[in-house]
Amino acid sequence: MAMCAFLGPGFGPIIGESHSPTLLARKARELRKRTGVEGLYTEAQKNGLPRSRTFITAVWRPLQLLAFEPIVFLTALFVSFVWGILYLYLGAYIVVFRTRYGWGEAKSGAAFGGIAIGILLAGGMAGMANKIFVKLSEKYGKNEPFPEGRLPPAMLAAVLVPASIFWFAWTGFTHVHWAVPVASGIPFGWCMVMLFISFATYASDSFPHIAASVGAANSLLRCLFAMSFPLVTPKLYERFEPEWAETILASITLLFIPVPFLFWKYGPWLRSKSKFQARFLNS
Repeated sequence: MAMCAFLGPGFGPIIGESHSPTLLARKARELRKRTGVEGLYTEAQKNGLPRSRTFITAVWRPLQLLAFEPIVFLTALFVSFVWGILYLYLGAYIVVFRTRYGWGEAKSGAAFGGIAIGILLAGGMAGMANKIFVKLSEKYGKNEPFPEGRLPPAMLAAVLVPASIFWFAWTGFTHVHWAVPVASGIPFGWCMVMLFISFATYASDSFPHIAASVGAANSLLRCLFAMSFPLVTPKLYERFEPEWAETILASITLLFIPVPFLFWKYGPWLRSKSKFQARFLNS
């Protein structure tokens, strides 16, 4: 996921532009040059907002979504909290594997291999998650997109996340083989990616007309957690033993378990009450 920032610039020139309004605007510009008719503009250009207003909307709308849309806020909060734990693990693994197992700096870094394996497994299963979505859309959405069809992977991941953290918390002792706490990273890495994929697509499918703002809201909260958790790590592990510090984190993730299940049941109702959906349907 850290590579995502480079994928656009890297593959964009190869794949080419795919944004429909941009393609139409380019075509209109070519027609103006070819025909000399200055009035050829797309509907979006004719009814478009000034650039300053567009900029303000781009900044303000993600904050509005976080404040007023439970689907956007809770999915972003859950993903961000797990994302923050990943960054907290950067310090936690050093505490456990260097102080308890006596590993050196390089060897302690190898302990993240479990998380890396989990991330790779999740990436390989992304296609399976999409197949589940298609089948559920056919069953419940009458061949229309069914946003809740994105949730089954998140349901499983929501249960496994606290289990993986408890696993790491209570196996990181010298009398337990080092492979056991390292292996706890496999389900954690898998859950982290599957939660991200499942919730990001669910929130975007729930608000397809403002999917970019939904993604921005998710990224904003995720980056805030990623920034703050490493700052908390030293004090947390000074005050508590590693097993209890991680137990606190695992206990908090237990509170998130109902989130995907509640959205499965109440997601359509929440969307029906959304002012952003109302604007879209009335436009």
